[in-house]
Amino acid sequence: MMFLAVAYAHAAGAANDYGSLLKLAQDWRGFEQPVMSNCTPDYSVAAMAAKGATLPTYRARLHELDTRGWPAAQIVDYRLIEAEMNGLDFDLTVRQPWARDPSFYATVFGERSDVPQHEGVTAAPAIDLFAFQFPLSRADQRNLTCLLGAVPALLEQAKVNLRKSNARDLWVYGAGTLRNQTEVLAKLQAGTLDMRTLEGSKHANLAGADRALLIALERAHKATDAFISWIE
Repeated sequence: MMFLAVAYAHAAGAANDYGSLLKLAQDWRGFEQPVMSNCTPDYSVAAMAAKGATLPTYRARLHELDTRGWPAAQIVDYRLIEAEMNGLDFDLTVRQPWARDPSFYATVFGERSDVPQHEGVTAAPAIDLFAFQFPLSRADQRNLTCLLGAVPALLEQAKVNLRKSNARDLWVYGAGTLRNQTEVLAKLQAGTLDMRTLEGSKHANLAGADRALLIALERAHKATDAFISWIE
């Protein structure tokens, strides 16, 4: 956000209750993310129902704020958080990509998109290989091992979450999206992955990587192939 990055100490002396908006924004950004366990997000029916049940609490906190006299910049922040809440409500009640769209579960990306985030909605956390520095540090190896290690569990969860979906066009498109993921994983395994970034091309090299990372990569690749077969 443009303005919510302002330090709380500066905001405290601003218009009434702006500090409360900053606190709400921090809480909200945590809430809107899926519940995580071992790098695996939970998009189950129960988890999404829980978000839907709790969303009104955050809306109530927002609407309780007295914005009279706030400058335009602070009103923009208020409207931004309000729009994000409306967006989550729309996802929960209408779009429901976790329950309709197989491509939602394509989370491995080998190049930066030409839009600020990814084209289309995707499960969190996205595995942006282009954001890593190669060769990987020990910390990055552990992080990537956890992220890739979660792919099989996420795709198994997807089979349950998508069982009532009848959006054929999304399934046809989703197969292609997942084929792109398996291609990226195969190239990463083979050491032939060159990634497009804002700074130019970046080569992904796993030479010297821990065995745990290589195993996680192999399992993610196999799980993606199996999911493609399931989609088709």
